[in-house]
Amino acid sequence: MKDVCDIIKLSGDNGKQYLKSIISEKPRFNKDKILRHLKKGKVVAVAAGYAKDILTEQKINGEYTCMSDGVYVWRSDIIYYVERYNMKLYDDFEEYVTTHNKTH
Repeated sequence: MKDVCDIIKLSGDNGKQYLKSIISEKPRFNKDKILRHLKKGKVVAVAAGYAKDILTEQKINGEYTCMSDGVYVWRSDIIYYVERYNMKLYDDFEEYVTTHNKTH
């Protein structure tokens, strides 16, 4: 399966800088469609504990899970970052969601 963003960079020592480089004050034109798709993903793994916002250090509500649509995989905190910070995901994922999922 493919990642929706660079999880390694987001999780690493420079995660904060990486996140800052892919967020925007302006919502992406396809944000609603992407969020619907991400939220409909199937949970494939559940982690103990919780996710933290790497910018504010605040706890992110909800289970910390790994999700998938069968083609792409993402962590549940990615939904939070897209929703709150307008995080940009990989172009191929965004194109996949907007062109292959007309019903979402």
